Amino acid sequence: MRLSELLRGCETVEWIGEDVEATSVSASSAETAAGGVFVCLLGGSSDGHDYASEAVARGAVAVVTERKLTVPVTQVVVKNTRSALARMAAAYYGHPAKSLKLVAVLGTNGKTTTAHMIAHLLEFAGVKTCLIGTNGMRRGDVVREFGMTTPDPLELQRMLSYAVREGCGAAVLEASAHAVYYAKLDGTVADVAVFTNFSQDHLDFFKDMATYAATKASFFTPEHARAAVINSDDALGLEIAMTTSLPVLTYGVRNPAEVFAIDYTPTRDGSSFVVNCEDEIYGVSLPMHGEYNRDNALAAIACGSLLGLSLANMAAALAVLPAVSGRYQTYEAGGITIVVDYAHTPDGVAKILDSIREWAHGRVIAVFGCGGNRDRDKRPLMARAAEARADFLVVTSDNPRFEEPSSIVADVCRGLRDRTRAQCVVDREEAIRYAVGMAQPGDVVAILGKGSEPYLDVRGEKRAYSDVALIESIVGRDGARV
Repeated sequence: MRLSELLRGCETVEWIGEDVEATSVSASSAETAAGGVFVCLLGGSSDGHDYASEAVARGAVAVVTERKLTVPVTQVVVKNTRSALARMAAAYYGHPAKSLKLVAVLGTNGKTTTAHMIAHLLEFAGVKTCLIGTNGMRRGDVVREFGMTTPDPLELQRMLSYAVREGCGAAVLEASAHAVYYAKLDGTVADVAVFTNFSQDHLDFFKDMATYAATKASFFTPEHARAAVINSDDALGLEIAMTTSLPVLTYGVRNPAEVFAIDYTPTRDGSSFVVNCEDEIYGVSLPMHGEYNRDNALAAIACGSLLGLSLANMAAALAVLPAVSGRYQTYEAGGITIVVDYAHTPDGVAKILDSIREWAHGRVIAVFGCGGNRDRDKRPLMARAAEARADFLVVTSDNPRFEEPSSIVADVCRGLRDRTRAQCVVDREEAIRYAVGMAQPGDVVAILGKGSEPYLDVRGEKRAYSDVALIESIVGRDGARV
C-alpha cells in the first residue's frame, strides 16, 4: 500500500521524501520489518522518536513522526502520531468496520456486561458477532486474550478484519477512557456508541474527575459514532444527551427516558421487570441479579432497537443470557453462596453489594482490595462503600504492582469507621480461604476486584492466579456453579 493511502485522513504537517510503497505498519522498532512504516508514539513510558533510527536499521522505508528527525528515509510529520496510527491501522486492514455493524460501549462500570448482552442479542437474532473487551476477543469458540480493555489500534483492526473474514455482521467493543484519550479508535466510526455511567476511577492517570468526564464525553461526536444510547439517570450521561449532535436514544428509570423499566422484582435466580421501549411494552426475565444489571439490560435493549432488533426477540434472548465470566459468577457449597465479581470502584462495590442484599438471608462477607500505583483517593471510598453494605469485611491485596501490599491494605482500612467488623489479610488466597471458612449456612461471600483476571500484578510480573480457579478448588465436588 502506498504511504499516501495509509495516511489518508491524517493531519499532516510536513512531508519529506517520496511516496513509498509500504508492506507493514508498526509502532515498535523491534517489530518493524523491511519495507515497513514506523510510527513514533508519544506518551506512556517512552518516546517512540528515540527508536526511529533503530526502526530504519531494521528496514523501515518511512517514519511517521511529530517532529523532524535525522533519518535517511521518507518521513511524514503529523499533528498526532497516535491518531495517525489508528487511521493507518484501519487503512492497512481495509477499514473492516465499514463491513460491520460496530457498537462501542463506554462507561466507568458495566462495559463488559453490557457489551456481552448486546453481542448475545445480536447472535440470538442470527447476526454473527465478534465481542472485544476486558475478557479478550471472542468469536464463537475462538478466544484471544490481550491484557487490556481496548486493544491497541493494529491489534484492534486485525481483530475486526478477522471478524469480517469469519462472516460476522457485527462487532461489539468495550471502549475505555484510556483508549479514547490515546485516540485508538480514530478513523473508525461506530454505528452506536453506548454510555453506561460515570463514577470515580483512573484518577492516577486523568488527575481529576473533570478531565476524566471530558475524555468520555469527547467520544460522542459524528467523528466517532453515528448514534448514541445514553443513560439518562447518570449526571454525565444526561449532559452528553443534551449536548451531543448525535441522534440519541436514552434509557433509565429515574429520569425521563425513551427506554425504561417498571415493576422490577428480584428473584432467586435473577430479576424480572417490564420494559417500555419507545412505547412498546414487554416483560423481561433476566438471569442476573441487581438493579444495575437491569440498567445494563436496558442499555442493550436500546442499542438493539437502534440496530433493528425486535423487542420480543430481545426479551427472549435475555431470558437465556449466558453468564459473563467473572461478573456475578456464583457458586453454592454447604449452604454458603460465593459470588466472584470484577467490581473495583466505590460505585461498583456499592452496586453489587446492594444487589446481594436483595436476596441474601444471612450475613454478607465482602473480600476486596485496591490496586497499587493507581488512584489512592479511591481506597478509603472503597472501604466506606463496602462497610455500609456488608456485615464483615476482609481487606486484602489486589494487583499491588510496585507498592507494598500491606501499605495499600492500610490505606483502605483508614477509611473504615468500625474496625471490629473487618479483618486485614494481605495474602489474597489466604484472605479468601479465611472468608469462606468463617461463613455459615445462609451467608454470602462476595469476592470482589478481579473477576476472571488470571493473574496478580506484582512488581512488574503477572503471576498466575485466579479467584475463580481458587473458589472452584475450594468448593470441589460439593460446590455447584449457579
